[in-house]
Amino acid sequence: MFLSGTQLKEVFLKAKKQRFGIIASNVVFDSQIRAIIQGYNSVGSDGLLQMSSGACKYAAGESQDMQAGAKLISAMIKTFAAQFPKSGIGLHIDHATPNYFDFIVFCIENNLVTSVMIDASKENLAENIRITKEVVEVAHKHGILVEGEIGHIKGTEDEIVSDTELYTHPDEALEFVQKTNVDLFAASVGTNHGVSKGENIVLRLDLVKDIDDLLIKHNLERGLVLHGASGLTDEQQREAIKNGVVKINKDTHYQMD
Repeated sequence: MFLSGTQLKEVFLKAKKQRFGIIASNVVFDSQIRAIIQGYNSVGSDGLLQMSSGACKYAAGESQDMQAGAKLISAMIKTFAAQFPKSGIGLHIDHATPNYFDFIVFCIENNLVTSVMIDASKENLAENIRITKEVVEVAHKHGILVEGEIGHIKGTEDEIVSDTELYTHPDEALEFVQKTNVDLFAASVGTNHGVSKGENIVLRLDLVKDIDDLLIKHNLERGLVLHGASGLTDEQQREAIKNGVVKINKDTHYQMD
């Protein structure tokens, strides 16, 4: 079944309480969608699929019409998800930058998605907060969850490009969550977008725990998100979950032969 925002929120609350993580898988091809949804169902798990701006453009074909592409991807996922009533499947917009604000609103208002990510992490903190808060106000009116981020994740994913890693400061994470009321918070802790060997990544999973502890201390507990997880080891992912992560993003993994 296709999850509403309220249902997905319950999934993440359960994940946080029981310390497990939901794999959020970026998709564009129907073969990916079928295989991943069937995979979730085979192990009795809920799941989350993600579409990026690039995926939506690709799905639309020659027109590059993002709205058309989003409608197509959403329809495929809803159709396949309906065949598996025991597994809840959501659809998330991944790394939508501020220039795609209208696209985010279109997807929300047309009931195409379960959750969205507004990535204004390249802006200064005050501007990031302002933009993210605007998205939250629109999304929450429609029962849609919002993910926000502070910091830069090294590497390239669609139009998100960074040559450097900027770690998230716990105090800024607290301010961000307080002022935006995001449902999910993505912290930059040393992962890379793209292919990398997990044992060579300088991860700050202690930073995930510091952020989680600080949010809990201020009665602002949220599910935390780990981006750039395709190159991480199983042990690194388990450690992240133990420290408060409930959503683990994977994209590159599905594009490799």
